[in-house]
Amino acid sequence: MAKVEGLRISRKYSNGTVHENGTGKLMVLDRYLNDDNEIMLKFQWMSGEKAGEVEENKEVNINASCHKFQVSRGIKPVLEQPKIEPFNEKIDEMLEIVRQMDQDRTDLKIQIATLVNVVSSQQQIMAGMSEQITILNAQNSLVTKQQGMMEKLIDKMS
Repeated sequence: MAKVEGLRISRKYSNGTVHENGTGKLMVLDRYLNDDNEIMLKFQWMSGEKAGEVEENKEVNINASCHKFQVSRGIKPVLEQPKIEPFNEKIDEMLEIVRQMDQDRTDLKIQIATLVNVVSSQQQIMAGMSEQITILNAQNSLVTKQQGMMEKLIDKMS
C-alpha cells in the first residue's frame, strides 16, 4: 500500500463530523499522521456502550467499519452537499444588518451635524459674553477710578 506524503484536507473526516458504525456514533476530534505516515483519527464515542470514551484508530479502519454499517442498513454512502439555503439566509441577515448600520451611520451624521451647529452657536454666545465681560471690566475699572477721584475731591472740599 502506498504511503501518504503529507496530510490532505478531508471534508469527510474533518474535526466535528459525526459518523456511525456498528459500535455507535462517533465524532472526529483530530486527524493526523502517525510515525508510520498513516492517517489516524482521534474520535469520541457519542452513543453506544463506549459513549464518552476517546479512542484513536486508522482512518481506513473507521472508513471501512462505517461503510459496512451503512451497507448493512441499505444506506448508500453519499457525501453530504452543503446546503445553500442557510447561506442565502445568512447573507440576507448580513445585508439587513449592513443596511441598518448604514441607516444608523446616516442618523449619526445628522446628529453630529446638529451637535456641531449647537457647539458653534454656543461658541459664538460665549465669545459675545467674553466681549461683554471685557467691556464690563473696563467700565468697572473706569468707575473705580472715578470713585477714587471723587473721594479725593470730597476730601479736598472738606
